[in-house]
Amino acid sequence: MQTLHKAEQYIFTHENEAPSVMDLCRETGVSKRTLEYAFRDHSGINPKVYINTIRLNLVHKYLRAANPANLRVADIANCLGFWHMGQLAADYRIVFGENPSITLGRSSGPEYLNPIYS
Repeated sequence: MQTLHKAEQYIFTHENEAPSVMDLCRETGVSKRTLEYAFRDHSGINPKVYINTIRLNLVHKYLRAANPANLRVADIANCLGFWHMGQLAADYRIVFGENPSITLGRSSGPEYLNPIYS
């Protein structure tokens, strides 16, 4: 459980850097296989899916809080380490049931949550 806690802490403190599974292995001092077992035992998914889910939720949070007149989906996505917009849109649709641009279009939140200005 300590391995999992360390890995989760690293993911959240490095959210703008798109941490990899190997980054988590280095941080926790365990092998990739050990890390996979820890994640599967706790959450039922592998570390890569877990990281991507956390990052997609961050994109969602920032899209909902952004001013659509001042930001594009790509601005937020790039700040969070997403570079392939097509893959981001596909993954986002699976998780949230709509395109990121739709979420941003409905947004009217405060810009202080914007990762660009953080």
